[in-house]
Amino acid sequence: MDLMDSIRSGILERFRAPPHEMVSESGRFINFMGLRTRVDFFAGGDTHDGAIFNQVPDPDDGIYGGVGEYSAILSAVEASKERFTIVELGAGWGPWISAAGVACRRWGIGDVTLVAVEAVENKLGMIQDHLWSNGLGHHTIRVLHGAAWDQPETVQIPSWVAPVDYGAAAGQTGGDYRGHETPMVDVPGLTLDMICEGLGIIDFMHWDVQGAEVRLVQSNLELLDSRVRRLFIGTHSRSIEGRIMDALYGLGWHLAWEQPCRLRYDSCKPTLEGMTIKDGEQYWINPKLV
Repeated sequence: MDLMDSIRSGILERFRAPPHEMVSESGRFINFMGLRTRVDFFAGGDTHDGAIFNQVPDPDDGIYGGVGEYSAILSAVEASKERFTIVELGAGWGPWISAAGVACRRWGIGDVTLVAVEAVENKLGMIQDHLWSNGLGHHTIRVLHGAAWDQPETVQIPSWVAPVDYGAAAGQTGGDYRGHETPMVDVPGLTLDMICEGLGIIDFMHWDVQGAEVRLVQSNLELLDSRVRRLFIGTHSRSIEGRIMDALYGLGWHLAWEQPCRLRYDSCKPTLEGMTIKDGEQYWINPKLV
């Protein structure tokens, strides 16, 4: 089923939490799936304290993502049976591995593997908190500190990133891609081979890696083609979007959903990625594995 067919068929409604799970909780808000999230994970999040968001995200929920992003991950769960493996790169607080875990519970899948990769060390505890507070601690969980990269080498990120800042990016040279003046610190660069070791077939990957997405695609075509069923990529420049399309179209993959990023052109910014004001979206399906 194409993603638009899934959306038209009401996939978001099929994963809506039952009313008895939609109970307000101080310090958190709840989305339509029953996923609970701490308000202090967001700048200004206290305005959502105790809130219950019953509406499905159409076009988006203003916090996690939009109809395409939700429908992509839910369609991957719905296509699975006894097991589900998800890998989230640039995980932040782990929104999509936790959404997958909650969706698998709703769908009756018990064998679930949740893998998160995050370069900012102070966010690792946020991932653990988010998983446990949503009753997902019994699953197979792998939380890795590092930046998803094309080589197993040391890379740099800003030395301090606020818990509510989800835009920091890894790079090989000092300096923030957005033009922020900040000292940098070394973190390990983790290849997809390292991240995916022992996982077998991966049902869903979610990438939000702030500009590194094209190098990850181009350096991992064989791994992606042989082991990844579905791939959702947050894109961070028009140039990146075209190069990813070239690479995955060349593999014969199906582009099931696409929205270009939005930018505000500013020649004072050091990179095109630094001009992006809203991430783009690409959802790819590997016809060899589905």
